[in-house]
Amino acid sequence: MADQLLSLRAWFWDRNFWLPEYSTWESLEEAKKHKWVQNGELFLCFPFAVVLIALRFLFERFIATPLAGYLGVTEEPIVFVENTFCEKVYQTISKCPNAERVEGLSKQLGWTPREVKRWFKNRRQQSKPSIMRKATESSWRFLFYLATSIYGIVILYKEPWLWDLRLCFVGFGEQPLTDAIFFYYVVEIAFYMSLLVSFFVDVKRKDFWQMAIHHVVTIMLTVCSYSSGFFRIGSVIMLLHDLADIFLESAKVFNYAKWEATTNLIFVLFAVIFNVTRLVYYPFWVLHVVYHCQEYVGPFKAWSWFFGLLSCLQVLHVIWSYKVAEVAMQFLIKGTVEKDTRSDDELSGPEDERPDANHTDGNMVDNKKKH
Repeated sequence: MADQLLSLRAWFWDRNFWLPEYSTWESLEEAKKHKWVQNGELFLCFPFAVVLIALRFLFERFIATPLAGYLGVTEEPIVFVENTFCEKVYQTISKCPNAERVEGLSKQLGWTPREVKRWFKNRRQQSKPSIMRKATESSWRFLFYLATSIYGIVILYKEPWLWDLRLCFVGFGEQPLTDAIFFYYVVEIAFYMSLLVSFFVDVKRKDFWQMAIHHVVTIMLTVCSYSSGFFRIGSVIMLLHDLADIFLESAKVFNYAKWEATTNLIFVLFAVIFNVTRLVYYPFWVLHVVYHCQEYVGPFKAWSWFFGLLSCLQVLHVIWSYKVAEVAMQFLIKGTVEKDTRSDDELSGPEDERPDANHTDGNMVDNKKKH
């Protein structure tokens, strides 16, 4: 079994695929300057991911929750009376019964049709994630993106290759890998691993699968760029993507707290930074230099792999920019942000769901509640 795993590893990390012609794995190892470990160092991402999950739990429970309450995040009490018969219909037949079924339930229960509709509306509302839960999740992500952005700026601003991206590839194979960049990679990979672990229990949003693709692509890019020695351009990309999310997550928190003026201001900053970093700098500087990187390092087969994954991220940027543009238009027309930005429309049912005209159980007009 061990020999098979070693053979699989040797096949996957084939030098002829991942590295330019005159580079070797040995030369990349010699360029590593970090003092922690020398082989298999990325396995540290697993315990770091566990630590981040534990820190998130403690932060959300003991810091984010009281802080959100202090900011004004409150929960409106739901008047809900349990009913075994209605619960069975809700679980097995329809969460939004049509007019005919509502009429039948009202006769069986001795309720008015309005009372039956109200019961199902309150039951759907009870199943939705709470505003406090969403606020604490956004608070954790805000804290992480803020910390990693500050750290990234501190360790990279003095590097000439941050300002001239061509230098990310000049001297490839002999570029020193420092402790600071190594730690940056480990924390970023561990964070996205922790997000994948919690992904299916966190609040599910409308771009659920887009975010799942984003997290998987991000982990693959960071692991492969580190292992293949392309850590300079990888560090730039990590910093570039964290900056806008600081403002996205903080805007959500203030939106939940109903700080309208603050939400509007932060959203404007988010929209500007998102468009500059994701729709201008990323495609016209980062993708451009990666497209031409073989002129500096020589041809290598993994180039199409890297460029394909980076292009996948750009497709997601364009999709999200459409949602940002929708909210921006609302802001320009009405002077306020009426709903959460980008990915904050939950998959759970809306508050005011109603059956459509065909009177089929479960088919309803999707009148989304605006936060």
